[in-house]
Amino acid sequence: MRLRPATFDDLALLRHWDEQAHVVASDPNDDWEWESELARDPDWREQLVAEVAGRAIGFVQIIDPAREESHYWGECPANLRAIDVWIGDEADLGRGYGTRIMELAIERCFAEPGVEAILIDPLESNLRARKFYERLGFRFVERRRFNEDDCAVYRLERRDWRLRGETILQTPRLRLRAWRDEDLAPFAAINADPEVARYLPSTLNRDESDAFAERIRARMDEDGFGFWAAERLDHPASPFIGFIGLSRPRFEADFTPCVEIGWRLDRAHWGIGLASEGAQALLHCALTELRLSEVVAFSAVENLASRRVMEKIGMQRDPAEDFDHPSLPPGHPLKRHVLYRKRR
Repeated sequence: MRLRPATFDDLALLRHWDEQAHVVASDPNDDWEWESELARDPDWREQLVAEVAGRAIGFVQIIDPAREESHYWGECPANLRAIDVWIGDEADLGRGYGTRIMELAIERCFAEPGVEAILIDPLESNLRARKFYERLGFRFVERRRFNEDDCAVYRLERRDWRLRGETILQTPRLRLRAWRDEDLAPFAAINADPEVARYLPSTLNRDESDAFAERIRARMDEDGFGFWAAERLDHPASPFIGFIGLSRPRFEADFTPCVEIGWRLDRAHWGIGLASEGAQALLHCALTELRLSEVVAFSAVENLASRRVMEKIGMQRDPAEDFDHPSLPPGHPLKRHVLYRKRR
């Protein structure tokens, strides 16, 4: 995903988005005056379009509220920014894009050393939006009326964002976080272990493992989620033990497109329920916070340990949906796979 400047060429698209029911519901009384505003480029504002693989999916506006011409925010110090953001088409809701757009917008704001905090003002009645911002670290400040809108003002401090930055999810024994370069060596050791690769096509050498990690990180940028690095909180000697996360399979099958949950852990940390603990928490997050309608999991038929995790976290299998993995050649001993599902 990337943010690029909005231009007059986006006029028709922005008008279309502005008429969508979910956009109107979140901002019912605002007139963006696209024709005139897209022709201007004041130095206190950025208007940006979010793109995924070259496709426009959302809009972001970042302003300096102390310098904004209408004084919408009233008197403000010079060290703040304010963000407006929305997803354009309803079909792109619930796919993690909103989270990634906000992350990119927040990083853009805090890239300026003098910016200390960011303001947002969702409608007071929009509980889903308010919970979304709270998950990102915004803290409620006050209820406030802006013209005809009854809003809840939230503020994100630079220090809170930096403290939160890496952590995606935490359980009693695990933390799922962004990848670090120092994870590459232990990840290569995991991928070189024949027992770990027992139900995978093959082990990976260091170059192959590093390339796999790079693909994981690139897909996080594209999708807004991915296979997050997992570390043990109760085992300080093991800052990285593998991954647990969500991904969009790139192969075609009867059940794709979809989002899968998956895991790969160092063998030294098997057999004590860590995969189940992390996957259970992440599955709950995917269905409730990311608002995914369904999550799937799949493995080779013979991989009974992974299948037990899938069942333990409440996923269900229909034997009629077992499939031959299209990425494996005919006759491969692991080609036959089972499919598990969990619906919201």
